[in-house]
Amino acid sequence: FLLIPRGEHPQVLTLDALMTGLAFALRSSPRLWVSFNTIGAGASVNHLHLHGFFPGTGGVPPRTLDVFPFEQQLSKLQLAAKPRGPLTLSRTTAWPLCAWVFTWTDEEALKIDSKLMERRMAEFVHAFIETLQVLDIAHNVHIRMAQRKVVVFPRQTLFEQSHDVTQLQVSGHEVLGWWVVAREDHELDGTLAESMMRRAQLPKTMQQKVLKALEWIGWSLFEDAKFICDGEAPTQA
Repeated sequence: FLLIPRGEHPQVLTLDALMTGLAFALRSSPRLWVSFNTIGAGASVNHLHLHGFFPGTGGVPPRTLDVFPFEQQLSKLQLAAKPRGPLTLSRTTAWPLCAWVFTWTDEEALKIDSKLMERRMAEFVHAFIETLQVLDIAHNVHIRMAQRKVVVFPRQTLFEQSHDVTQLQVSGHEVLGWWVVAREDHELDGTLAESMMRRAQLPKTMQQKVLKALEWIGWSLFEDAKFICDGEAPTQA
């Protein structure tokens, strides 16, 4: 389903829209994911909207998949910087497309005033997203409130479906390992899926700009977190 903020806005994630996504996800099913895709990262129309979706088969048995493949990575994160109050910043180390993960850690504050959490978390996450917008870097954003996390995938701009909407593309679902296959003749397997995600990886120069942007907005990155993803294995910046 879609979440569409009021007014007419381009597909550029605003602070208010991010807060709306956080608030909606926090008050919904723990299985819910809320996502945002920029133009060039899977968005098909240029008006502000977010997606809400669930893993697996829902209430239709058998429930063969209750988590997206990417969710396994959330237990293997590398802490990237010193915490800033109740927020931590981590990054993935073993996924074909690298991601930055913001986590809210203060459950007591959340119980007392959830709106405070929504505002503060949105401010920290949006500061990063705003730098990506300034740098003209495409991105997928995923809100996973069951784990108090927001995941940001900075990535290359790709238009796989610009001439044929049945082509495979790396969009919001696909970066989580859940592929939408529109044609039976697409022979998608794990190798092809990983290869396509690797093609969405930012080039080294742009990844270095992302690292500098994070430090510019206040995150003191650990030296071992300043690695460059090449789609195969991390290398030091």
